[in-house]
Amino acid sequence: MNKSLLPVLEAVSVGGQTFEIGFADGSDVFEFFGANLTLTIGNFVTIEGSAIAFDGGGNFSGTGIRIFLGRGPALLPNGDINPPQSACCCPTRMSV
Repeated sequence: MNKSLLPVLEAVSVGGQTFEIGFADGSDVFEFFGANLTLTIGNFVTIEGSAIAFDGGGNFSGTGIRIFLGRGPALLPNGDINPPQSACCCPTRMSV
């Protein structure tokens, strides 16, 4: 997100990893891109993918996306999807 109206080029370290944040100009934008991510919310929703992007204009896209809704965890210890009270959407590519 860039609300400064100025170009941004910063590096942020989180958990021993460095992430680059860059906006070439001062445009008012909100963008996100991540690779090999897993987001778990309250042990009920899990979204993971090999590449996920959100451009702030309401467009979401990704590859290798798995969305799990239900009583978690999403995967059992052997790697199988946790079946009780769950729904899983597992497309290879997604664009919304």
